[in-house]
Amino acid sequence: MHSVGREHLRVGERAPGTTRRTQPPTTMSGAWVRHLQHVAEGGTTSSSAGAGRETEAADRSQVQRAAVDESLRSPTRPLDPAPRGEMEQRFGGADFSGVRVHDGPVSQRAAAAVEARAFTSGAHIVDGGGMSRSAEHEHPSGHAEHDHAHSHAGSTFVQRVQQSVAPQEPVAEQAEGPEQSGQQAKGAAVIARLSQSIEQHTVQSKVKKNVFAPGTWWPEQWMVAGPARLRKTLDRRVMRGETFSDQDLDDIKHLSQVNAQWLEAVGIGTYEQAEKYAQGRFDTWLTLSAGKRVLTATLAVRANHPGVREAGRGTPISPDYTLGRFMLTQAPGTSPEEKQSLERERDQQIRETAVDTLHPAGIPSERLHPGGIPEAGPTTAKGKGRSTASDFVAKDARAREMLTKVLLILQNGLKLYDPKAGAHVADYEKDVIRALAHGGRVNIRIPALRSADEPAYSLPEFLGVTQDDRTNARAGDVIDRGFATHRTSIGSNKEDKPGAFKEKGGPLASVTNMLSVGADRPDLWGQNISGGGLGSKDWNGDVVLPNGSYGHMLLVHHRPTMRKDGSLQIGIETLAPHATSPVGYEHDFRSTEATANPESVMHGHKGDKVGSGGLGRNERLVELAEMGKAHSSGDWRTFLDEIKKQWDAALAETEDGSRARRALYEGLVGPRTQPKS
Repeated sequence: MHSVGREHLRVGERAPGTTRRTQPPTTMSGAWVRHLQHVAEGGTTSSSAGAGRETEAADRSQVQRAAVDESLRSPTRPLDPAPRGEMEQRFGGADFSGVRVHDGPVSQRAAAAVEARAFTSGAHIVDGGGMSRSAEHEHPSGHAEHDHAHSHAGSTFVQRVQQSVAPQEPVAEQAEGPEQSGQQAKGAAVIARLSQSIEQHTVQSKVKKNVFAPGTWWPEQWMVAGPARLRKTLDRRVMRGETFSDQDLDDIKHLSQVNAQWLEAVGIGTYEQAEKYAQGRFDTWLTLSAGKRVLTATLAVRANHPGVREAGRGTPISPDYTLGRFMLTQAPGTSPEEKQSLERERDQQIRETAVDTLHPAGIPSERLHPGGIPEAGPTTAKGKGRSTASDFVAKDARAREMLTKVLLILQNGLKLYDPKAGAHVADYEKDVIRALAHGGRVNIRIPALRSADEPAYSLPEFLGVTQDDRTNARAGDVIDRGFATHRTSIGSNKEDKPGAFKEKGGPLASVTNMLSVGADRPDLWGQNISGGGLGSKDWNGDVVLPNGSYGHMLLVHHRPTMRKDGSLQIGIETLAPHATSPVGYEHDFRSTEATANPESVMHGHKGDKVGSGGLGRNERLVELAEMGKAHSSGDWRTFLDEIKKQWDAALAETEDGSRARRALYEGLVGPRTQPKS
């Protein structure tokens, strides 16, 4: 069934032909299921296990499941006052009176079978003796040692109990009825259910660490369950996870009325707050907590999904909608048909945004800012240097010329790393603009100099970055960047064998760039662009200008020598360093994959990058030496000059703003042309 049909049902309704999901007798948390799988596999990570070991693991799993089911049918008692009080406090006043503890001989056998002191299933705790033992290790101060989650086994139990206290669905439904008691009015059962759902529908398994982002220093599994841990889980979910479901939204609506404090504590906020924020502006979008972004994105994509959008209405460009669309494409429950439809819309939006950037004269009048292009002011970027031109139109023209030349290179040499093939291969299906539209960089390998007289800055000069091909003197509006968190590690060529060539990234790469000397010290340049088209309206209704707020082309140049190849890394960043962001993003030397804006100015998300294998594989690569070999002259620079001349001739045959010229740019940003056999 198409998910849009489900997503727009009224509260309490179900799609025709669907049945209520019922939970199995033992509803485990995600962490617990992974633990059972690990135990069932014999606790080994070896890939050489044979069929006999797999059979043994399957038998062990069946025995464990039987023991678990038996323990859940054994007698129970209420949770002791001390742990109950601690959990209720950490869950913002939620009620845990419905939690039942199994601690008889049957429970001890079940815990031993799964090699745990205790485990949970729904609102049931099966105690194999670990609870009482952990209680014996309290400090004189009254704080149990299991508060040190990373150093004491008892803490594992505390975390599991608190993250898996959700009762079975019928119990949760009873709590929603009008006969709720005083303690139920705070939404205890709803909180438990929503807490469990937050983890279950998070696709990304971990957050990348960054020394400048303290929240990424330790695994969230080391944290006790509760609002703080749920906030970290939502940090993962907003990067790659599912939008909120119908049930989640119903729960959030309910809690918005009875326990808004808990929603604020976990970073979701109220339903009404999300509705209001979705109306715009989005200057503070990335300063919102992850949960608030997930909720707002959920509402935006439901209201503007292609399946319900009015005919003739354009695709929204606001970050709440594009995030919601990205999350739907990542969700395991999204049908293949819906996913393909959303991905086609994404690719079309990226393509149109790139064409508007390159050909602003073709932008329809209704999408232009009514105030026109203002008088030029000082650039908002704070690199070592500043743009010298005072005319936004002239700045934009130079930036468009540079981007055009970059795309000509990609059209004739872009290759993507294919892990299955173990090599870089040409892709003739994906638009080449996607190599730049998702926040990644293209690595252009420059052949080593053949003689001491050969210029080392030939490629930057071709692009219009430098004034000549022998010095690094910047041309036009090119900014001298104070830092860049990427570089290329290049080894010396030996005879006919090329040296190592690997992209590096992160804070260490930034420091290395500053400390390197000679040819190892890269030139760090930037060029502001008008992402979306000069003079158009952005998602806040502001005018798009080449001022660093609407895209910034990063260029990291390692000049070639007679011993080593050179490199030019090119990427389109969402923002120039220290520029004012229309989504509240701060770009400085601390920016990495863990902290960067997940969406580019072209509306591509990092999770959808083309090419794979990691930085060391140079996921998106161009080798100029191959261009030279394919040309009759044997020289790559001669080849580039020739294709640029051909482009200029084709452009001259069209008028600015015409459909014919737009078609040329559509071809430029589109897929590579497959060579004739």
